[in-house]
Amino acid sequence: MKNTILTVVLLTILCISGCTDSITNSNIVSTPDKYQALTEAQFSRSSSISAIPGQVVYLDLESAGSPASGDDTGINGTDEISYTVSDNAVYRFQLGANAKFTAKLTDWTGGTVFQLNNSGDTVRINLNPGDYKLTLISTSTALKPQTVFIQPDVNAIKSGKGVKKEGLKPQDLNTLLETGMCEECNLKNIDIENKNMSSVRFLKSDLTASYFRNVTFDSAYFYKTKLDSVTSDRSGLSYSKFDSCTAVSYVALGTLKGAVFNGCNFYYSSIEGNRMAPSTNAIFRNSSFIRMIFLNVNLDSSQFTNVILAGSVSDNSNFNYAVFKDVIFDSANVYKMDAQNALFENVSMNQMKFSSCNFTKSIFRNCKCKQISFAQSDMTDTYLTSCNFYGGNFYEATLNRTTLIGSDIRDAYFCNAQIRNITAYNNTKDENTLCFPY
Repeated sequence: MKNTILTVVLLTILCISGCTDSITNSNIVSTPDKYQALTEAQFSRSSSISAIPGQVVYLDLESAGSPASGDDTGINGTDEISYTVSDNAVYRFQLGANAKFTAKLTDWTGGTVFQLNNSGDTVRINLNPGDYKLTLISTSTALKPQTVFIQPDVNAIKSGKGVKKEGLKPQDLNTLLETGMCEECNLKNIDIENKNMSSVRFLKSDLTASYFRNVTFDSAYFYKTKLDSVTSDRSGLSYSKFDSCTAVSYVALGTLKGAVFNGCNFYYSSIEGNRMAPSTNAIFRNSSFIRMIFLNVNLDSSQFTNVILAGSVSDNSNFNYAVFKDVIFDSANVYKMDAQNALFENVSMNQMKFSSCNFTKSIFRNCKCKQISFAQSDMTDTYLTSCNFYGGNFYEATLNRTTLIGSDIRDAYFCNAQIRNITAYNNTKDENTLCFPY
C-alpha cells in the first residue's frame, strides 16, 4: 500500500499558470505525466522536488495556533512550495474570494517577487527562468487546517487558444486561489492519507489510480469525475455525493451513510466495509454498477432506483429495509444477504442466484425472475405478487406464511422447501412445477 502521511484539513484552492509553449523541469519527480499531482508530503521528504506551472499540488495549511503535523513544508501556519520556471513568461496569480491565507513568491535570492494579502488580490507578472518559492501564510484561527490545491485556472484554459487539457500549454494559464473546489484537476496517482477532506468539491477532475487511506470525505461532492482504479481505504464517504461520475475498478472501503450516487457509471468496482457499521440510507439512482461487488456492507434502508446491477456479487451484506425499484439484477450472485422488510418492485432478476439469504417480511412485486434461485433462503412472511418465477429454484427455502399471488411458477422447483400456512392463488403452474402442494 501507499504511505503518504498528511494531516486533517478544510479546503482552499490555489491555481498557477503561465505563458510559454513548453516547460521542462529536471528536478521534477520522474513520471510519465509531467503534470502529475504532487503532495505536501513529497515536498517535505525531498528537497529536490519542484513543481511546474500547470501542475496540481495538494497540501495542508495549518493555522499558527493549530497542533504541529507531520510532513509539513514550513513552520506552523506556513507552507512553502518550490517552483521551477523554464522559460520567460507572464503569469497571473489570484487569491480566491474566500482564501484565509496570504501568498508570497520569492526568487532564488530570497527577494520578494510579489505578495497577495487580501482575498481577491490579483497580480500579473513576468517571470524569468529560474527557481522560485511560493509561501502561503494562514490567516485562519481554526484548528482544522485548510486543504489547498494549486491548480491551473479552468477559465484560462477554456479561453486560451490551442490550450489542451492533456499536455497543457502554459501560455494562457492563470493562477487562481479558491476555497472548497478543485475544477478539472489532474489528480492522477495522488496519495493522500489521514486527512479530513470534508466538503471538498471535485468538478470534472481526474483521480485515476489515486489512493486515499483513512480520509474523511463527509459531504464531499464529485461531479463528472473520473475514478478509475481509485482506492478509498478505510475512508468515510458519509453524505458524499457522486454525480455523473465514471469508474472502472473503483474500490471503496468504508462507510457510505447517506451517500448519493446519481447518474454514475461504475464497472468492475467494489464497496467493502463493516456490515454492522452505520452505513444507512444511501441512495443509488439512474446509475449503472455492472459487476459491482458488495462485500460485508451495511446498506440498510438504502434506495436503489433505475439502477443496473447486472452480474453483481454481494456477500454477507445488510440490505434490511432497502428499496429496489426498476433495478436490473440479471445474473447477479448474492450470498448471505439480510434483506428483511425490503421492497423489490419492477425488478429484473433473471438467472439471479440468492443463497442462504434472509427475505423475512419482504415484498416482491411485478418482478421478472426467470430461472432465479432462492436456494436455502428464508422467505418467511414474504409477499410475492405478479412475478415471473418460471424455472425458479426454491430448494430448501423457507416459505412459511408466504403469500404467492398471480405469479408464474411453471417449471419451478420447490422440493425440500418448508411450505407451511402459505397463501397461494391465481398462480400459473404446470406439470414441471415440482413439489408445490397448492
